[in-house]
Amino acid sequence: SGCTELLMKSLHDTNKTEIIHTLRVIGKHGDNQFFDSIIKCLDNKLHTIRNEAIIALGKLDKKEALQEIIFAQFDKHVAVRKTARKILSDIGSIELKQKLLKSLIAFFKKEMDKNSFLKIEIINFIKSKKIEKAVSLLIEACEDKYKSVRLHAVKALAVFKDPLTISKLLSVAKDKYFDVRLAVVDALKQIPHDESLKGLKSLQSDSNFIVRKQAESAYYQLLEKMGKQE
Repeated sequence: SGCTELLMKSLHDTNKTEIIHTLRVIGKHGDNQFFDSIIKCLDNKLHTIRNEAIIALGKLDKKEALQEIIFAQFDKHVAVRKTARKILSDIGSIELKQKLLKSLIAFFKKEMDKNSFLKIEIINFIKSKKIEKAVSLLIEACEDKYKSVRLHAVKALAVFKDPLTISKLLSVAKDKYFDVRLAVVDALKQIPHDESLKGLKSLQSDSNFIVRKQAESAYYQLLEKMGKQE
């Protein structure tokens, strides 16, 4: 109809106020036919427009809209990220969790050689939501070229306390940065397993004094937790 064409045309306007107003009108109707036009707004350099686009997508009954909202959790602007996460928290369905996991993996792969900030955002999200099926992603992140990503990945693994991550943690224990190795100490301390004890024992010979002392303390704490004696 003429009204529909007018609204779509308005989304390509150069006036920020006009675009935002149009997105709000579209959002009230929740019409899926505007999906492609809304998506184009997600590339706008203004975060206020991207934010309104996410809100409008949240009103659509379309799986592809959900996918875009998931990606928006890692937008470069905090307001857009908060809006996307608020919409997702209100859904809380099994389907969402399945799509979320697939999207996290796809998005992380996409950013693998790009922005470390976005990767850290994803890691922290996995950690906060305790998404167990995404542990493999954290393991992969332990080998990232960015030190900050490796550090956050190790800290996230500590939350899951999974014995299957021990071998990866032990390899990260050789990282050239002491704070990454220190994070490994804390992660191993959370996993009651003989291999964790071996790793902590080995880290007591680390080149850094702080790592050595923390590893020693963690070793005896874990030993006690496991009800063992040296």
